Amino acid sequence: MEFSFSAWLKQGAIIGKVGKWVEVLWGEPSLHKQEENLKSPAIYHNSFFRESKNTWSVYPHSQRFNWKDWKQLIVAELKQHKFEESEMDWQEPNKAAFTKVFQNIKKEIKQKTIQKAVPVVVSQAPRQLSPELSILQALKMSPVNTYVFGSWGPEDGFLGFSPEILFLREKKNVIKTMALAGTRKKEQYQQDPEEFLRDPKEMKEHQFVIDDIIKRLEPLGKVKSSKTSFLELNFLTHLYTPLQVTLTESLSFEKLVAVLHPTPALGIVPREQEPLLKKWREEEKYLGAPFGIRWSETEYLCLVAIRQLQWNKSHYFISSGCGIVEESDLDEEWQELRMKRESVRRMFHL
Repeated sequence: MEFSFSAWLKQGAIIGKVGKWVEVLWGEPSLHKQEENLKSPAIYHNSFFRESKNTWSVYPHSQRFNWKDWKQLIVAELKQHKFEESEMDWQEPNKAAFTKVFQNIKKEIKQKTIQKAVPVVVSQAPRQLSPELSILQALKMSPVNTYVFGSWGPEDGFLGFSPEILFLREKKNVIKTMALAGTRKKEQYQQDPEEFLRDPKEMKEHQFVIDDIIKRLEPLGKVKSSKTSFLELNFLTHLYTPLQVTLTESLSFEKLVAVLHPTPALGIVPREQEPLLKKWREEEKYLGAPFGIRWSETEYLCLVAIRQLQWNKSHYFISSGCGIVEESDLDEEWQELRMKRESVRRMFHL
C-alpha cells in the first residue's frame, strides 16, 4: 500500500533520526506480548515502570524515507492545510506540590536512602487544535540532534523529539548508549561552555548516570566510555557522554531494556529504590519510557521517550522531569522543569 498522510495520521507510528532517516508505519496494528516470532519491523512501547502487557505493535504497512525526501513530503502536505496559531490555556504544575516532593527527596538523600531521584510534573491544556496539524507542523520544524518518535490512534497518542537513546544496535555485537544528564538553556551555555563542565551539581548528576550504565554494561562485555562533551539542541544543551559495549553473547531487545531502563537520567540512584519514584511522578506513566523499533534480532533502536506531546480526546499534556541531588536548589529545579516544557511547546507551536 502506498504511503498516504491521511491513513498515517488516522492510525500510525514514526521513528527516525532527524536529518538522516525516518520510518513511518500505519494501519491497524497487531499487538504482541513477547519478542519471539515477531514480523519486522516491530514497534516497542512500554510504560516507564514496564507495566504494559502488549508492548509490541506490528503495523500492516511501513515505509522508510531519507530525511530530505521526508521533509519535502511534509512541506507539500502542509500546503494543503490551514494552520492557525492559537493561545493554549495551559494549566501548569503546582509549585507547592512540587516543593513537598523536592523536600521528601532531599530528606531521603540526607538519610542516605538514595543519592539522586527524578520527579516528574505535568501541564495540560484543553485541545483547541487537531493533533494532525500539530504533528505536521512539529515534523516540519524537527529540532536538530534528536530522534523523532510517536504513536497514535483515533482517540489518543503522542509525538516527541528525544535527544537520548537507551541503546542502538547496528553492528552484530556492538551496543551503543549514552549518558545524558545536566541541562542548561542554550543561551546560558553559549556564554561560557566550560562553566557547564565546572558546575559541581551538574557534573555529579551526570557522573551518576555514567557510573550506573557502566556498572550495568560490564557483565555483558567490553565497555568503552568516551569523553564528556555537550549535546546542543534548538533551545537546550545537555552534558553528553557516549558509551558502548562489545557483547560477549547476543542479547535480545527486551533483555537490553531490562538491563538499562531506567538509567539515573530519568530514574533513581540506587536502582533498588525504584518504587519510591512512583509517588514522585504525578502518576505520569510514559515520560522517559522506552520506545523503539526492532528490524531483526541484531538490528534495533530504543529511545528514552522525553520531550513529547501527549493527547487524548479532550486535552494535550506535556510532562517534564529534573534530577535532584544533594546540591540541588528548589527554584533552579522548578525553572528547569518549566524550561523543558517550554521547549516542547515551541516545537509544537503550542
